[in-house]
Amino acid sequence: MTDQNTPATLEEERRETVAAVIVTFNRVDKLPRTLESVLGQDYPCSTVVVINNASTDETREFLDATEDPRIVVRHLQENRGGAGGFEYGMALGHELGADYVWVMDDDCYPAPDALRILIEQRNAVAETLNKPVPFACSVVKAIDGALCEMNNPITTWDWPRAFLAGLNSMRVVECTFVSVLFPRYVLSEAGLPLAEYFIWFDDKEFTKRLSARYAPGIVAMDSIVIHDMGVNAGVNYREVTAANLWKFASGARNQSSYRWHFEGSGSYHAYRRRVLDQMRSARVPQSVQRHMREALKSGKSFAPVPKFPAELRDDLQLDVGRIADAPPAAIVPQPAVPFASNAKQVGPQRKRKSKKQSRLSRLVQRSRRQPVSPAQLHRLQVRINLLQSELDEYEAHGKTLDALVETLEAKLAPVNDALPTNGAASSVSK
Repeated sequence: MTDQNTPATLEEERRETVAAVIVTFNRVDKLPRTLESVLGQDYPCSTVVVINNASTDETREFLDATEDPRIVVRHLQENRGGAGGFEYGMALGHELGADYVWVMDDDCYPAPDALRILIEQRNAVAETLNKPVPFACSVVKAIDGALCEMNNPITTWDWPRAFLAGLNSMRVVECTFVSVLFPRYVLSEAGLPLAEYFIWFDDKEFTKRLSARYAPGIVAMDSIVIHDMGVNAGVNYREVTAANLWKFASGARNQSSYRWHFEGSGSYHAYRRRVLDQMRSARVPQSVQRHMREALKSGKSFAPVPKFPAELRDDLQLDVGRIADAPPAAIVPQPAVPFASNAKQVGPQRKRKSKKQSRLSRLVQRSRRQPVSPAQLHRLQVRINLLQSELDEYEAHGKTLDALVETLEAKLAPVNDALPTNGAASSVSK
């Protein structure tokens, strides 16, 4: 439904051009329906960019046979992940001169009016609130019509502001790349998604970056798309296995990186605690948990920098025709752990870890066998405080276990001499 505040010239003059960007990998069974839905919009796209992320099925043959002149295809020579595909595709849409870039997965089926409503609502909210709207996303439903659990945008504290002004939109700070519209200027000024993320959280990072730089985006409640993702479920770390570890580890690394560098250590540690608690509660194998802990830790030193469309111009093959092979990437983005997860790659939990745990457990064994005096409690608390700082340092900087133990013993030696002995503690307790 067109809002009454929408400029009347929008449909009449069609002054704003749109490049849809679809990243695909081995979904030749779903890609045709996505293309049909995008090409059938009642606000026509000027260009439909399809990035073939080195598919190994019949995707290449299908795309090479397309005849619609609006379809522009680039076959990547390596799988750059969803993040690398969107970086390349959004840069291409920008360099082709589009006023908007509309991005989605290859299993997204927009309703015929989805794009028009996004443009109308984005323009209307910007005019009504007198604020920039750096992105506008659709409501995402599962194939059965239920709300898609994976693709819920996160609202602002004042989310009804546009709604109360008579517009059927809510303000949001982040969303996923399943039907989201970006005006050209945000790509020119704020850059592209981070290809180094490879998969997961690249969309959240990008939209959060835009919200922080400009103002929140919106979800247009009448713009509807279907996400044909099979099982309708969100991200749950209780479901990490050796087979899907590469995805979950990449997401953990990426989100840890964002939280550590942009939200602070408190946000990072809260997220880390939630991930570890979920895995422990589901009894995820220890070898898998170990890799997830390493991925969480690696986020602290993982800090990629966004590129801008002009930086990719030489790789976009702008003058070679509608369908072309992209040149090899100078640096191919990688997941946090390899794709193929087997026993050798994931590896068993290190045996020496249990030794470290047993050393720590000895500190409290005495309290399990007999009453504890106040002096003993004080002694134990001092030890724990000393050990905790070293354990944090051990986790943050990857010290070897031998070095950790040596440091702990050196720190505890003067404490043992200075604090009351067991005999003195006993006399106090009496």
